Amino acid sequence: MKVLMVEHDTEPAHRMAEQLVASGHSVLSCHDGGVGIDAGTCVALQGRPCPLSLTPMDLFLDVVAPTQDGFGVDLLMREEGVLCSKRRRIPIVIAGTAEGHPFRRFATMERSDLPSVADLEAVASAPLPDHSAVALTALRGALRTHGAEVGRAEAEVRRRDGGLVLRIDVGDLANPGAAQAIAIKVGQAVRQLDPWAPSLDITLAKTAS
Repeated sequence: MKVLMVEHDTEPAHRMAEQLVASGHSVLSCHDGGVGIDAGTCVALQGRPCPLSLTPMDLFLDVVAPTQDGFGVDLLMREEGVLCSKRRRIPIVIAGTAEGHPFRRFATMERSDLPSVADLEAVASAPLPDHSAVALTALRGALRTHGAEVGRAEAEVRRRDGGLVLRIDVGDLANPGAAQAIAIKVGQAVRQLDPWAPSLDITLAKTAS
């Protein structure tokens, strides 16, 4: 699992990163703390490659502890990685202090404490709601075009190693050629939603009559 974090330099974030690495996962950060004018600035704005452009991510983790003044301008600047990850439809976990977080509505999971590695693995590997909904809509539309029943049709998209895995069940459709054409069409719909994932593996199933 590849995890993008806002930072590693706070004690809770550093501890969480260590646990992830110890469990065999890769961790990158939006910024490395920095000093002076670069403090809290994303690495891309410092002239370095954005982690999202270097490798596909399975999860974005924000371990945050705002000051007594709440989420001020400086802290807001540090949270922009949430928006970058949301644009790429990467699952987002906000841990530590979700209350008052300006982007908490984008969170897949919120925790007031540090999540376990198993919790994060579960979020990263869970079905992707937006992707799956788009896939199911495309699947049903394609089945209707072929005059097939849609009642047993199922579509589910998950993340795996930064890529996407799409599982399609075409229900009672008996025509293998039509099923393959439908799978391609559904895959195209998922790709239109998420062009950033480096791969899309499609598994085609058929419900037994």
